[in-house]
Amino acid sequence: MPRHAWVVRRLRRAGAIVLGKTVTTEFAYFSPGKTANPRRPEHTPGGSSSGSAAAVAGAMVPAALGTQTAGS
Repeated sequence: MPRHAWVVRRLRRAGAIVLGKTVTTEFAYFSPGKTANPRRPEHTPGGSSSGSAAAVAGAMVPAALGTQTAGS
């Protein structure tokens, strides 16, 4: 059985539908993923939460979870 983060379990119990996982940056610092800012492709959508930010900005999802690690 897959294990999910505490926040994901709580969201599911509240009726949220989890669509999937997005790209993230390793340890919120190293090797950024190939994520583009859907509104301004010349800018980065962020570091550790780049996939979440791009998914919301591109109207793919109404909300997303991200991380805040090492001051990203």
